[in-house]
Amino acid sequence: MPAIRMIYNNEKGMVLPLGLMFLAIIAILGTTAVIVTTTDLKIGSNYKTSVQAFYVAEAGIERAKLVLFQGSDNGLDDELATKTILDNVSLGNGSYTVQVDDNNDGDGDPSVDSDGKVIVTSTGTAPNNAQSVIEATVELESLFSKAAFGCDEVQMSGGGITDSFDSSLGSYASQAVNTDTWGNTIALSNGDVGSNGDIKLTGGSAVNGDATPGPGCSVSSSGGGGVTGSTAPNSKVEDCTPLDLTSMMSTASSTNDNGTIPALTDKGKDPFKTPGSLDLHLSGGDNIELSAGTYYFTDVSLGGGSTITTSGKVTIYVEGNYDISGGGVINSGNATNLAVYVSGTQAKLTGGSGTAGAIYAPNADVLISGGGEINGSVFGKTVKNSGGSDFHYDEALGKKGPYLSAKIANWHEVF
Repeated sequence: MPAIRMIYNNEKGMVLPLGLMFLAIIAILGTTAVIVTTTDLKIGSNYKTSVQAFYVAEAGIERAKLVLFQGSDNGLDDELATKTILDNVSLGNGSYTVQVDDNNDGDGDPSVDSDGKVIVTSTGTAPNNAQSVIEATVELESLFSKAAFGCDEVQMSGGGITDSFDSSLGSYASQAVNTDTWGNTIALSNGDVGSNGDIKLTGGSAVNGDATPGPGCSVSSSGGGGVTGSTAPNSKVEDCTPLDLTSMMSTASSTNDNGTIPALTDKGKDPFKTPGSLDLHLSGGDNIELSAGTYYFTDVSLGGGSTITTSGKVTIYVEGNYDISGGGVINSGNATNLAVYVSGTQAKLTGGSGTAGAIYAPNADVLISGGGEINGSVFGKTVKNSGGSDFHYDEALGKKGPYLSAKIANWHEVF
């Protein structure tokens, strides 16, 4: 018994193994804590760099919008040919590369843009090999995106209508096979009109599309017509002078193709009102043909069924007024082949006159009356049509310049 009691009572040396055991436990817990903390730090760091990569890629998309807009004078074909428009551009401690591809615009050619839209892919990188890829559809907004825009107001009376067609698919007549709510024969229903002021429809006039008045303004309709689309007011005031027309006129006055204008009309007359002037004046069913190019006039007046025919893309700059009357016609062909820029205060198409093209007259009261017809688009200080005159918006113009901005139609992150 004494020996056994001695064994149980001999507790010398127990502290050391217990201490070692506790140290081992503490070491295990410490190691676990270090591992967990390190993992959390890595996760946090990876998340941080992945977020950085995302924002770097997003910056690439925004930069691409500017590049595409600045290079859009001739459309987007050059950018499609270049493909990589921004290569390894540094931003902070990351970088981005942006590539442009054609969207499915139906033309079957990936090197040609036919709708003013492209697919932009931005790859952003950040430290620790973090990467983010964003794909966006970037769309150019054309100046001529509506049938008519009147900065101060738009008035339609006498049963006039708006509708749309696409000249890339054929003539207006070939597409005018539909009937609107009021029994009018139309083609398509994208004949939008807009203003920073009110839009007034009377006498059975109809807008086959949206009618967008300015902020705090409204659309009124009487006499049986109406609007097929939205009539909600705009949330912002549109720029009434988006182009520097003064500079454009100055350039056109000194650099133009006036030298190619025929010396005599089809009836053997001087096409100018007075010899040596730049006041283009045709009457009595006369005609001249303008070949592809840029032309500058102080005034333009056509009357008595006179015509100006065009071959190829023609741009006309008019320092003064633009007056087409008595059945006169400028360009009876494709609307994308004619753009008219008017600096004066009057732009008229009266007495059944017509134009196929785009008219930009920000200082002018634009008047279309007497059954006149515009296949294209009109931008003016005010726009008024009466007497059954129609606006047939050519949707192909919305795919052409001049462009006002580049905007993102949709986007998503590619995982």
